[in-house]
Amino acid sequence: MQVNVRPAGPGKDGATTNGGMPMFGSKRIAHHSDLMTRMSETVGADLGEAIAEGRIDAEMLRAATISCAGCDEAAECPSWLDDHAAGAEAPPDYCRNRNLMMALQG
Repeated sequence: MQVNVRPAGPGKDGATTNGGMPMFGSKRIAHHSDLMTRMSETVGADLGEAIAEGRIDAEMLRAATISCAGCDEAAECPSWLDDHAAGAEAPPDYCRNRNLMMALQG
């Protein structure tokens, strides 16, 4: 499966880059991994199933998490997710992983 994930880049928070890839601490990556899990559940995209079925691999998931961590709008996600706790048809337009999440919807 080929799904375009918006490239990561330095965000407004001043994250530095290494060869064009942002460098983040493990707590930040864990936070964005949690956001991605919540987003996938909210829009009906099962990341675990997608990995098990070979529709995505660990590298794609890693790239998506890094992209999320570099998003200038990520601070909006917890509120958006709380507001859509009952579910949503798609992630917000600003989501860097919107295409991936929509492609993995069951």
